[in-house]
Amino acid sequence: MERLEAIFSPASIAVVGASTVPGKVGHDLFANILRGGYTGVLFPVNPKARSVLSVKAYPTLTDIPDPVELAILVVPPKAALAAVDEAAHRVSRALSLCRRVFGRSGPRGGPLKSPLRRGAVRQAYAWWGLTVWGSSIRIRRCA
Repeated sequence: MERLEAIFSPASIAVVGASTVPGKVGHDLFANILRGGYTGVLFPVNPKARSVLSVKAYPTLTDIPDPVELAILVVPPKAALAAVDEAAHRVSRALSLCRRVFGRSGPRGGPLKSPLRRGAVRQAYAWWGLTVWGSSIRIRRCA
């Protein structure tokens, strides 16, 4: 049950791939969490942005000075592999991958799903699968 708490009630969330461009998955996901009343600490991760929706952005997960309980990865497949490795040093409890980054299968994402899962399992993360953002979830730290 503690692993599910990391997904549904994290004290802090990093959105890796948070975008400054409305309409992009990373922007809209970050905006929904921010505007949805989440009461924990929210970190946008984007190496090219100083801020996302007026929240200070960090170039990488390792640049975030505070603890991160949940990392949501909204990056291209090859960047996701590096982000999972980086998360091993910064994320304490859970990882989530956005399905739109990988699609259901095929050469762009399919072959990377197994290495990503192995990386998450190796770190003993709560693993929220590749199709999570196809449905709506409620994070309990929302007002």
